Amino acid sequence: MPTFADQRISNSYIIKFMLSKDDELTILRLKSDDPLIFRELYDKYWSTLLDIAYKRTGSISTSEEILQDLFVNIFIKRNELVIHTSFENYLKTSLRNRILSSVRSDIMHKRYLESLKIENTINHSTPEAELKVKELSDKIKKSIDLIPAKARIAYTLSRFDNLSNQQVADQLGISISTVEKHIAKAKAILKEHLGNHSFEIIGPLLIFFLK
Repeated sequence: MPTFADQRISNSYIIKFMLSKDDELTILRLKSDDPLIFRELYDKYWSTLLDIAYKRTGSISTSEEILQDLFVNIFIKRNELVIHTSFENYLKTSLRNRILSSVRSDIMHKRYLESLKIENTINHSTPEAELKVKELSDKIKKSIDLIPAKARIAYTLSRFDNLSNQQVADQLGISISTVEKHIAKAKAILKEHLGNHSFEIIGPLLIFFLK
């Protein structure tokens, strides 16, 4: 039976195997409070991440806000970072999770109102419509929070980045069957907590989450 020390060596080997030398150096510089590393990360990844965010949100300002929050969070938690994939994939996965969370933001509320055509303009939406969206937003938030982290990541890779199960498996370093179980679990949780909403209220958003 492997000892605790053996397990630590094994885990360390896995992490090093999956991280490039550049990624290892990046993490080391982050944890060492290197004053130049954040500027380098910004220059290297900002445009790519902004493009991903914009394709998902349709708003430059929303995308920039999400990215700023992402980089600030990395700075705050730099000494706690545990990364099991490339740094770029870590950033993209973190971004997808933040985009998913932005569904319940005020800006995304307005975009949802537009998609349902509750009113011709956002500024003239009715109090009843706003209340429905607020209720739905709270429901989505609670449902998303119930999805275990691994299942949520697999689900967002599949749903937001249109990756195949094989691609998700390769990116996360797990089997296809595990990916399928994660996605099925996420969908089951969402269906259980969102499925009772009337179609007029949840409409296309329900289709997006549960398809």
